Amino acid sequence: MIEEIIDELQPDILKKNIIIHKSIPKKIIIKTNKEWLKKALLNIIHNAVKYNKENGHLFLRIEQTRNGYLLIIKDTGIGIKEKDKEKIFDKYYTNDKKDGTGIGLNFAKIVIENLGGKITFESFPQKGTIFYIYLPKISRKLKLRILISSLAVIIIFSFFIIDYFYCLIPQKIKIETTNKIKIIKFQNGIIAKAQINDKFKIIAYRNLFDTRFRNELILKKSDMEITTNGKKIKIITPNTSFTNLGTKFETIANKITAISVYKGKIKDKTILVNKDEGLIISNTIQKLPLPKKVQNIEINNNPKLTIRWTSIYHQFKILISKDKSFNNPPIYEYKTSKNYISPDLPDGIWFVNIKAKNNNLFSIPVISKFLSLNNYYKALYYYKHKNIKEALIFIKKSIKTINQKSPAPYYLYAKILFTLKEYEKSLEYIKKYEKFGDNKMDFLKAKIYFAMKDYKKVINTLKNPSNINQKLLVAKAFYNLHNYKKANKFLYQILEIEPNNKEALKLLKPPKELKGIINEFN
Repeated sequence: MIEEIIDELQPDILKKNIIIHKSIPKKIIIKTNKEWLKKALLNIIHNAVKYNKENGHLFLRIEQTRNGYLLIIKDTGIGIKEKDKEKIFDKYYTNDKKDGTGIGLNFAKIVIENLGGKITFESFPQKGTIFYIYLPKISRKLKLRILISSLAVIIIFSFFIIDYFYCLIPQKIKIETTNKIKIIKFQNGIIAKAQINDKFKIIAYRNLFDTRFRNELILKKSDMEITTNGKKIKIITPNTSFTNLGTKFETIANKITAISVYKGKIKDKTILVNKDEGLIISNTIQKLPLPKKVQNIEINNNPKLTIRWTSIYHQFKILISKDKSFNNPPIYEYKTSKNYISPDLPDGIWFVNIKAKNNNLFSIPVISKFLSLNNYYKALYYYKHKNIKEALIFIKKSIKTINQKSPAPYYLYAKILFTLKEYEKSLEYIKKYEKFGDNKMDFLKAKIYFAMKDYKKVINTLKNPSNINQKLLVAKAFYNLHNYKKANKFLYQILEIEPNNKEALKLLKPPKELKGIINEFN
C-alpha cells in the first residue's frame, strides 16, 4: 500500500526532488479495509510531500507492537505552528489559504479511529512534522455512514482543487468556415486557421473559474497558422511536439514538420526557435532563417483589380480579408507561383496578407490595405457601351458593399438612375456622393431638376456656370421661367465661344415682344 501511494505521488515528489527513506519489514499483514486505509494514509503522506522543502527528506518507518503496528511518517518541511496544533484535525481548518481545504487530516483521523487505530503528531516549525499512526492487526468494522459523508466532502473539494490546477471542463470552441478555410476560436482567445480538409484534433479544457486553460492541437496532415494572443498551446505533429513562448506561428505537418515563427518563440524538446526563424523536422532537424519578405506591393484597380509584388521566390500564399487580423470571415486564400493575382472581390476596403514559401517555410507576412472596385468598373464598362441593364446589375453590387469608402459608385449610380428617369432616387445618391466633399455632380443635379421642371433649383445649383453645356442649361431654365433677358445673357456668352451653336441660336428665337431687339442685334 505504501509503495502504491508513493507511485501516485511521484510527480509531486520529483517536482520537489524529495528523497524517500523507507524502513518497512517485509511481512506485515493486517486485517482491515484497504481502500479506506489507503485514502487516509494518502492524505497524510501527500501533506508530508506538499509542505516539505525543496530537496527535502521523507521518512517512512513501521514498528511492530504487541497487538498491532506503529507507522511513523516524518518530513523535513515547514512544520506546524504552535497555535495551529490543536486545530489541525478539525473539519475545514487549514492554514493554507491558497489550496488547502481542511478536509484531508480530518478524514484521515476519522478513518483511522473507526478502524480501531489512533493518530498523534509532533511538529517543529521549519524543521518538520512527525505523525504516529497506530493500527491494530485486526481492525474494527467501519461506520460507513460517517466515512461516506466525509469522503463525499473530500471528493467535492478535491474536484475543485484538481480542476483549478489541471482544468477538467471543456472549453467552448467556435469553428467558422469561409471559402475552404476553417477558423478555430478557443474560448481563451487562441485562433487557428486551417484548410477545410486538414486533419487535426483539438484538446481544450479550462478550470471552473476560467483562470487556467489547457490547449493542445494534434496535427496529422495540416497547414495551420496559429495566433495565440499570449496563451500557451502545445502542438503535436507526427515528427515532434512543441509549445509556444510567443504569439504567432505557422506549422506544416505531414511527412515532415515545418514551423515558421512570425512573432515570439517556440520551443521543441531541445531547440528554441525565435521570430523570423523556422524549424524543419523529418529524418533530420534543421533550424533555418525564414524566407525573405515580399516587397513592393502594388495594387491597381482600373479596369481590373490586380495585386503585384516582387520576390526572389516562386511560391506564394495570399490571404485576403476585410478583417485586418485575418481572423474573421470572409477570408480568401490563394496559392500561386506568379508574382501577381487578380481576385474578383466585392467592392470595399480589403487587406491582403502575402507570404513567400521556400523549403516548406513561410516568410513573415506583409500586409497591405486596398480598395476593391471590381463591380464598379464592370458597371462603368457596360454604361459606356450603353448596356444599362448590365450596368445596373453591377452598380447595385458595388453599392451594396462599398460602405461609403469611395464616391465613384455613387456618382455612376446617380447617372444610371437619371438615364432611367428615376430622378428622386438619383438625387438621393447625389447627396451620398456629396458627403465626400465634391461638387462634380452639380451639373447632373441641375439636369435632374430641369427634368423635374424645377427651374429655380437649376439656377441655384449652377450659380456660376463654367462651360457651354452648363450655360445652355441655365439659359433654358431662365427661358422656361420667361426671364428672357437673363436667358439671352447666357446665350450671348455661348455664341461668343461658338457662333454657330445651333441650340443657342434656336433658343434665341424670342417671343413677339423681343423680335425687334433681336433683329436690331442681327
